[in-house]
Amino acid sequence: MPLNISWSPDGTVLAAGYTTEQAAEATTTLQFWETQHGKARFSYQAPGFPHQLLWSPDSHSLATFTSQPTPLHFCAMGCHGFSFHKFLRVFEIG
Repeated sequence: MPLNISWSPDGTVLAAGYTTEQAAEATTTLQFWETQHGKARFSYQAPGFPHQLLWSPDSHSLATFTSQPTPLHFCAMGCHGFSFHKFLRVFEIG
């Protein structure tokens, strides 16, 4: 199930980001479709969870960031927490 869906400003491309988890690791897949014929253009996989999908005004680029939790061990009593590494991705749609 997609977590984020975004139309390009000119309406010609649909982008969707969704996450799958295997062995406690999340993988993001970004899929791009041509809207006129419903044809898949390409997909991309990255570690983590997809966040906001942001198009350039001319519909030629899409930026997104993914975040991946990393466990932290931060106290002598066994307290645990998470830090999130963020990854910026920019795609040229052309």
